[in-house]
Amino acid sequence: MTIDRFSYRQKKRLAKFAARSERIAQLATSFPLLFFALATRYGTEGQRRRALELVEQGRRLGEVAAVMQLPMALRHAEPEMLTEKLVRAQLTEKAAARLVSFAKAHQASHGNAISVGFYGSRLYCDAFGVWLAHVCVSEWARLLGPMRAIAIYAWATNQKDDPGLGMGVEPWNPDLSPQTAYDRAREWGDRLERRCYFGEVPLEDHWMRTGSYGGYVIEPLLTYAAFEAEIKAMQNCLKHYAPRLANGNVRLYSVRRGADKIGTVEVVIDPNGSLWRSHFLGPRNAPVPDDALKAVQTWWLEHKPWVGKPHGRHKTAERADSAFAQIADRYLKACGNSPEVWSHYTFDSYLIDLELVERSGPAPTGYFQFEPVRRPASARKGGPERSAAGVPPAAGDNNPMQSTSEDQS
Repeated sequence: MTIDRFSYRQKKRLAKFAARSERIAQLATSFPLLFFALATRYGTEGQRRRALELVEQGRRLGEVAAVMQLPMALRHAEPEMLTEKLVRAQLTEKAAARLVSFAKAHQASHGNAISVGFYGSRLYCDAFGVWLAHVCVSEWARLLGPMRAIAIYAWATNQKDDPGLGMGVEPWNPDLSPQTAYDRAREWGDRLERRCYFGEVPLEDHWMRTGSYGGYVIEPLLTYAAFEAEIKAMQNCLKHYAPRLANGNVRLYSVRRGADKIGTVEVVIDPNGSLWRSHFLGPRNAPVPDDALKAVQTWWLEHKPWVGKPHGRHKTAERADSAFAQIADRYLKACGNSPEVWSHYTFDSYLIDLELVERSGPAPTGYFQFEPVRRPASARKGGPERSAAGVPPAAGDNNPMQSTSEDQS
């Protein structure tokens, strides 16, 4: 019996649907994926009602598939490939053919390629869906839900009408390896975090003034442009300092000789409220020249740091989240992912998703895990700790393959 070939765990539901009429039962053989989609309430109620009317009238499969917005290439998907409910997505005939061909070639080791392909297509586009299916079979990452962080990066870096949204990071393309895509998504997130915190407005509290000693110039890093230039020159962990800078917990000072950047001085506030110099390191955290160290020591002593935590404008983590939310909202609307699918997706959520992708490791089988995930408290480097309850889980997180509404709008 055809129903027995389906890998979907609720076979009784499929059997009950097939029993409604002889024509519907025939659909399980002639177009298994279309039958599966109707049985598992894929699409809107109106689409399903019209599609079933056409089936009962004996109309051509192409007409029924068009109503459900499913490419005819999916007709070749075998029942064994249908393991999870399909997320409503838009696929071209070409992408659908590639997905089915890939699923057939890897059926033994990667049983849910079709479901993953639909999910990835909903996240961004059908090319991303096919790419995500390949990522799954490579066993590069175990968890599917957190791959939405890669999808946001892919979408943002391919907005040709708004190139600034890409933050200068190389855009995603279907030929990227999973690791490269992850690295670029992390870089995009780091740059976005700094942009969200700083924008175009400089920090007001510089704590220590600019000084010049022995040919060295020591000046505070107060603007986004200056901070980015220092990060590029130093090639170290400065890229993670944005939260502490914005929240007024630290100040950084660039030390240069002419046009050459020598190193960065970090100044922090001790428990008593006094300023003190934390460290002075060169590119890639290398030691600095002795005469540069002497110049910084002179600058430090002559400026007589003031006691008491400085006051002024500090951007908080909440303001960074607000800036990120505007980008996330544009993404959700552009890709048809309604807030019901991803509610409360903050910048912390993005960083946590990346952390989960990085830590998940290879899957023990060719199937992605869809079980609920207990998220860590916070992924923001250098930022305030937040409880997992502080970031409400997105609706549908327990099973990213399922929509939260009946119509999957």
